[in-house]
Amino acid sequence: MPPESSPLHRIVDSLRRWQAQRRQGWQLDVVRALQVELNAAVGLAGDAHPALAQALRDFALYVASLVDGEVVEPTAEQRRRLLQLEQEAVTQVRASEPAKRGSADAQVAILADDNDVIARLAEALAGQSLQVRRTQRVAELLPWLGAKGLQAVLVDGEKLLELGMVADRIESRRSKDRLGPTVAFLNRRRLLDERLTALAGGADVCLEGDDGSYLLARVLELVEAQTRQEHLRVLIVEDDRGQAMYCETILRKQGMDVDTVSDSRLALQSLGEFQPDLVLMDLHMPTLDGMQLTALIREDPRWGLLPIVFLTGEQDETRRFDALQIGGDDYLLKPVRPRHLVTSVVTRARRARALRRKFEQLARTAPERHLHAGELVAHLRALAGQAGDYNLLLLGTDDARLGNDELPYSAEREHEAQIGTQLAQTLGTNEALAARERGSFLVLLGDAPTEQLDQRTESLRQRLQELAVRPASAAIVPFRAGVNDVETTITLASQTLTLARHGGGARVQRALTGLKTELDAAASFALQVALAKAGSKGTVDFEFQPLVPLHGPVRPQFQLHLRLLGEDGRRFTRRQWFDVARQTGALKRLDQALLNHTLDQLKALRERYATLRLIIAVTAESLLDSDFRKTLLGGLAKRQLTEPGLILAVDENDASGAQRKLLQPRLELAAARVALGLARMPVHPRAHELIDLLKPEWVAIDAARALVDPDAKAVISHAHERGAEVVAQGIPDAPAMARLFALGLDYGIGDFIGPPSGDAEFDFGA
Repeated sequence: MPPESSPLHRIVDSLRRWQAQRRQGWQLDVVRALQVELNAAVGLAGDAHPALAQALRDFALYVASLVDGEVVEPTAEQRRRLLQLEQEAVTQVRASEPAKRGSADAQVAILADDNDVIARLAEALAGQSLQVRRTQRVAELLPWLGAKGLQAVLVDGEKLLELGMVADRIESRRSKDRLGPTVAFLNRRRLLDERLTALAGGADVCLEGDDGSYLLARVLELVEAQTRQEHLRVLIVEDDRGQAMYCETILRKQGMDVDTVSDSRLALQSLGEFQPDLVLMDLHMPTLDGMQLTALIREDPRWGLLPIVFLTGEQDETRRFDALQIGGDDYLLKPVRPRHLVTSVVTRARRARALRRKFEQLARTAPERHLHAGELVAHLRALAGQAGDYNLLLLGTDDARLGNDELPYSAEREHEAQIGTQLAQTLGTNEALAARERGSFLVLLGDAPTEQLDQRTESLRQRLQELAVRPASAAIVPFRAGVNDVETTITLASQTLTLARHGGGARVQRALTGLKTELDAAASFALQVALAKAGSKGTVDFEFQPLVPLHGPVRPQFQLHLRLLGEDGRRFTRRQWFDVARQTGALKRLDQALLNHTLDQLKALRERYATLRLIIAVTAESLLDSDFRKTLLGGLAKRQLTEPGLILAVDENDASGAQRKLLQPRLELAAARVALGLARMPVHPRAHELIDLLKPEWVAIDAARALVDPDAKAVISHAHERGAEVVAQGIPDAPAMARLFALGLDYGIGDFIGPPSGDAEFDFGA
């Protein structure tokens, strides 16, 4: 390797400083100093690298022409020409670097049974001037592990049990100057448990799937990772000096430039000065921890593609997942193996360099509208000083992928950039777009009438669906500059897109910015997800709660409750989900699900309970819906339930708002021998009017109110006179039940006498 003071190394440093300055913006004084460095670089290239010298000379002369002309701000054409000359110089630098893989003694060993994937991979590697040695027996492989030219060992999924033996043998032969070959596990079946077992057993990397071009590209990356990396820069942010020195020593021996920072508060300054290709960061640090520092780094658009790899002893999978969600790229568990460290750093850093080059090329085609995520966030913050209304869209595929399922990571990012460019071409002058998470794009649009915005969003959704060749959804969130918090708005957009996906996908969803609920934010979102999915398998549950006789006839009666099941294990009662379901338009769908299940239960339980009655709570809106009533009547006929024993209970407050409209549905229910109930009836004289109008067969009042309100006895008597049975809801204990008995109520319901259960089992004769 050329020493750090070699001409080629110094030329790379000059170009790196130029690139850093370009990303920060044109500053004439700084560019003037960099011009001197570029002139010096021409001399350093000299006769040894004539093509590089010519590329640097052309670059330096063009920079000099701008400096001499006192250009304060280059035009778009001048910037394009600068970038073109820079790329030509970088290309010649790469051509001047020593060969990475060309030696004929570079070897790859493969431990695998015979199959087509392995055969094609071995043939492709041989075509890359690599010696390939294959075996099906680990005993034959072990002696090869000490070969000088061996750079990678591939262990197929069928040989997982032998992987630990291979990794242990390589580690036992490692010297302070030689890492030993990279161990790669071929997880062709994409099994998570096998991946975790392989990494725990000593694999440095897992290669997923059986796509030949992907496997070849990744193996070549691993082979290159074994060579000295003269021009890679790594910033280590680690408060444990011993751990920092351990990593620094390993990386320096591989030829990398390394800078270390022990105080995380100084890391941002070091980023600007050192311009690393990758950050190796401790997850747990005093002052700013790794997650907080990563969030700050990601706010700066210059570091949108900078890989951040965490060093952690954290055993909590959730904590590690959160670290990746905040903007990390990978994590290494302490104590990290030298081979694993080098492999992770080199492959990620090189891949990020390739992506940066790709994005720089795209910037020339869509410089104003297609931004990095950090740039768009910075733009949103800048709008705070400019009053105005905007809309944020989050477009995303429903499976969070783009293109073919087998598309490797780097190719998917390139595909993402191409899709983003094509979407950006449909945007207006003051609009912008940036890739957000895998398979999604954040779009800033101006304010527009609702119908126009919906049409525009649907057009963008369909365009993404067409480009990605898979279903896509979109979320719309209003954004008022200077009023709405940027991060909160983006989080709401992400949650809204999640709801669209859970609601069936391929749709546009508006954010519920005025949602009213007593639940905390986490529970509210979990409930909204549950509502969006309600109706699909495993999203709802039903529970039977018995009504016990106080004065009425002894007959089996249950109130059937619908519970919503959240992904996090929460169970939401009707009291919890009702208001949110009304605001999201999900009430009729839930009432329909409850009705269908109730009809099935009436049919199934009829043999056990000949006089069974089931009570369900529905909304007045459902009863007024003709489709709901058709489903009810058709369901009764289909199940031959001529005496259904079904009571549809509507809240008094709900019924009062539509009392006249309910008269016709009331007649249809009576003809089908379905009873109407009024729940949560107030113990107040005005209740008499509603009972007289709708003539319910079943009235429920709150037990606590009935015990203290003097008007209760009059309401109970009036209901009895009109032929209704009266039920006390929420009986707290036995003394209260005795007092309610004295008031003349017919039935009682309460958790202390019969809590909800998944089975219709209760001794009603007790």
